[in-house]
Amino acid sequence: GRSPFDAALRRYVDLLTADGALEVELDIDAHISLGPDEQIELFRIVQEGLANVRKHAEAMTAEVMIAERAGQRVVRIRDDGDGFDEASRRAGQGLKNIRARAASIDGGLTLTSWPGSGTEVEIVLRAS
Repeated sequence: GRSPFDAALRRYVDLLTADGALEVELDIDAHISLGPDEQIELFRIVQEGLANVRKHAEAMTAEVMIAERAGQRVVRIRDDGDGFDEASRRAGQGLKNIRARAASIDGGLTLTSWPGSGTEVEIVLRAS
């Protein structure tokens, strides 16, 4: 079951937001199927993604969505922070780690950032 995965993610978000500096909405589809390796890597991806939001984005809110969409399993981390110009900014170690973790579970990663309006990282996993 996914119950320990869901609970661990919720605990992490509770700890991360306890100081009130960032509000995080966590939405996990109750019907999504994730293997043990996927759960571990997705937990680490969310951890790294939210750490990046806190460290770099100057965001007030973030949302994490883990769901099935059009037959695909999708993980999205989005914030309302500063965003950045993707063409002029090199990927930092956090994004490199996220990319490597996504690849390790056959996930494709898309990064979209809107200067002044936030950033979105989306990972699409192979069908379960």
